[in-house]
Amino acid sequence: MKWSTAFSDKEDFEESVRSCIDQIERQMTSEPDLIFVYFSPGFFPYAEDLSKALERAFPSAQLAGCGAGAMLSNQEELSDDPCLSLMVAELPNVDVSIHHIKVSDEPGEDVSPNAWRKYTGIAKKKNQSLILLADPYSEGVENVLRGLDYAYDATIIGGFSSGVQFKGTSALISNEDVFNEGMVIVSLSGEIDVIPIVAQGCRAIGEDFEISDCNETVLKELDGHSPMLCLKKLSDGLSESDKELLHQSLFIGVEMDSLDIGVYEKEYLIRNIRGINPENGALVVGDFLQKGQTVRFHIRDPESSREELQSIINKMKVKLSTRDCKGMMLFSCLGRLADFYGKQSVDSGIVAQVSEGAPLGGFFCSGEFGQVNGSTYIHGYTASLALFYTPVK
Repeated sequence: MKWSTAFSDKEDFEESVRSCIDQIERQMTSEPDLIFVYFSPGFFPYAEDLSKALERAFPSAQLAGCGAGAMLSNQEELSDDPCLSLMVAELPNVDVSIHHIKVSDEPGEDVSPNAWRKYTGIAKKKNQSLILLADPYSEGVENVLRGLDYAYDATIIGGFSSGVQFKGTSALISNEDVFNEGMVIVSLSGEIDVIPIVAQGCRAIGEDFEISDCNETVLKELDGHSPMLCLKKLSDGLSESDKELLHQSLFIGVEMDSLDIGVYEKEYLIRNIRGINPENGALVVGDFLQKGQTVRFHIRDPESSREELQSIINKMKVKLSTRDCKGMMLFSCLGRLADFYGKQSVDSGIVAQVSEGAPLGGFFCSGEFGQVNGSTYIHGYTASLALFYTPVK
């Protein structure tokens, strides 16, 4: 297995494509089997030409890609327009399958796993991973993620394309076809291990609470008290800087049963707080809640986002120290660029520590997909990472 990356920020489309192809050809040891391509809004109108050019250059490879407001190649983060980024893989003994689905056609909850597999056109296989690229304006993606979890025993990771200003202006590439809606699914199975990492970018504050009353997404009571009262008591014990973050970037985490205590000591699914009812102190949360769930408030700032990702990477380096990482793909939030951190290439620089010299590609998303406790969710402000390894025999 071999992964290679290339990028170009040349303004001329044809020169940019030629530059990336030349870079990949210099790195190849055999014909590639898979290409991921990410391209900035200035190149959206050339998506079909891009697909054809890559097919001519690498006729044996399958192709998946999408538009991106920013992308990365190794530790280089590219947010200028136009630019183009490739991540290419030579994958012996790996089955690659790429399909596009129309999200609105999803079969629903009350169907068999086989109905979901018929819908995607992808068979269930051993040691399977799914990499997803989706249009941010296509409604129902959450339902599709639940269906994929239901139909496949697979690692799932990916993100929404970015740089999209209006509905119907996305550019998703699935081999020779270009779509402006839906989702592209890349299935990998066989002699490849895809190890996922999800860093949600928040820091816990205060103590855990139990939900004592709720109605779908409305959080009414915590430990028998209004959430606003709990927040007021919590605020009294915070530093001035954390009090400011409490008002500017407050989230709520729903505790999950961690499957890997060696990496995640205590795992929460981070959800947005979308509104406050000043009359009764209830909160509107960006997910369905259940009575009896344990929750904890979280805040977000550059330092906590950096430290969380660094801590997870440090633990994964130890855990995977005897294995040779072949490549890495990062789906990071547009909100984690230099404007947030105050300097360039923070996430990519931390991720690169997993393996010196392993190629790193990916893009900055308008929403990320990643698994928490075995289920796949849409996240925000998150870094979702896939590490590629040859299976241990």
